[in-house]
Amino acid sequence: MRRKVKTDMREFIDCYIAFLDLLGFKALLKEKRNDLYEYIAGLFDRIQEDWYITVNKTGEYLIDPALVKRKVMSDSICFYVEASVPNALAGLIATCNYFQVRLSRQDKPVIIRGAIVRGNLYAENDIVFGQGFVDAYLMQEETANYPRIIMTKELIKQCTGLNEQGLDYIKRFTFDDEDAFVAIDYLYLFYGLSHERDEWKRFAQFVFDRVDAETNASVKEKYLYLQTNIKRAIKKLIDYEENRNA
Repeated sequence: MRRKVKTDMREFIDCYIAFLDLLGFKALLKEKRNDLYEYIAGLFDRIQEDWYITVNKTGEYLIDPALVKRKVMSDSICFYVEASVPNALAGLIATCNYFQVRLSRQDKPVIIRGAIVRGNLYAENDIVFGQGFVDAYLMQEETANYPRIIMTKELIKQCTGLNEQGLDYIKRFTFDDEDAFVAIDYLYLFYGLSHERDEWKRFAQFVFDRVDAETNASVKEKYLYLQTNIKRAIKKLIDYEENRNA
């Protein structure tokens, strides 16, 4: 059942909500990279047109991509899906995963910091607000800290409407970070899709170069985090392939 809360005649809907911040985007705006802006804008259409996350063997969508809605505000992006939709959380995670991987493939990669929560949301046309939106924004702004998209373990434990494929997707494409948050494992997906292609090598080199050259301690810490997780993601895929072939 779709859970609704009415306040002053407006309908608030129970949703899974991802609030994402494109890191370094303001600096890119100064470069007047029209090609990059067009690419990012086009990603929103491609999420629905060529979204490839399918159920194993059956070829069916994990979730209908059209059910994942969005609100874009310059360098801030909100994806959301009604919690009553089967595999809602898995579909939202997959959307964020897809989005970050695509941005990482650029000549100058764009990385994301974000958070996923469950909460009430009012969304109609260009209007989006609600406690869930605020909670996702604050968690991204105050807690995510690194280039990652996080959620709590409790969010996954209390998640409803997951079938076997949705649960398997969440288990495979998230990881428990050191501060006890769960993070989307886009580096694992990116490496698995592209490790033999120049785009992965270019991304890894971009991160390693920033670690070596950066003098700002706060920025350097973020790229050190990425460097560590590149190595973790590579090991994870190697272990997965070895176990699958055993």
